[in-house]
Amino acid sequence: MKCTLVLAALASLAAAQSVVIHAPAPQSTFSPGDECVVDVERVVRPYPRFTVPCAVRLTQTPLQNNLILSNDVSVAIGLLSCANDSTEGNCSGDGTDSQIGRVLFSGPYAPKSVPGTLGFAQNYTVTVPADFPKGSAALSVAHFFLLGSQTISASAHIEVRSEIINIE
Repeated sequence: MKCTLVLAALASLAAAQSVVIHAPAPQSTFSPGDECVVDVERVVRPYPRFTVPCAVRLTQTPLQNNLILSNDVSVAIGLLSCANDSTEGNCSGDGTDSQIGRVLFSGPYAPKSVPGTLGFAQNYTVTVPADFPKGSAALSVAHFFLLGSQTISASAHIEVRSEIINIE
């Protein structure tokens, strides 16, 4: 019973742990060779209320005042051409929920608090490859994080977020 409750709590926390591409805006236009600042923001949502057995100790962070069992590890930022996509403009046929295309960056994700908000963000400057095809492209961020704590076994999670930009 305790394991089921803990697993349900972790599942709800995984749903609450998420990132968004805050910049550039969807449909922004870039040329091959252009630099682009990608602002990856971790969305802080109120976590669902649940009862946890006394044996499980959860910690609170002073910045969020929420139960936190997640640890951001890294991100990978990629660009996937939609030029050969039969549904050009949305890249849905290329599986942007799991593919990130040409990797523009991969490394640590350690977002900092954004003043005046509940969010946390980190900026990355990437360059559109000089030989990247013109047309719509999916700018994607793969976010790797761990759920768990010292008293609960950690589990690995990867989410991919994408938005469409234009390469001219």
